[in-house]
Amino acid sequence: MVDRQFLLTTARRDSQRFPLPLTQEVLADALGLSIVHVNRTLQQLRRERLIELRSGVAILLEPELLAGIADYRRPAAIAPAAAAGPAGGRFGDAESAAASAQAAPKSPA
Repeated sequence: MVDRQFLLTTARRDSQRFPLPLTQEVLADALGLSIVHVNRTLQQLRRERLIELRSGVAILLEPELLAGIADYRRPAAIAPAAAAGPAGGRFGDAESAAASAQAAPKSPA
């Protein structure tokens, strides 16, 4: 099994290179995709020189481009003290409280 803490530590040191000791079969199963789909997607990413996979190590050759393709946005930092705050929101801040109020079902007028 993959040690999650090891992966996180390694990813922090070198965000473009990280261990990926998974077969395409295991990766497909974990993602709920077919092995054929995973294989074709990885082949396309290699052909376009976006990634390299070597000996259980993934290398992101164009991380910014990949982030754009995936529509990835780095999560905002959350202060630990705010997580248990009294505001009642999921993160204990006014913005979360406002978001919760907007998401609450409204009764008919």
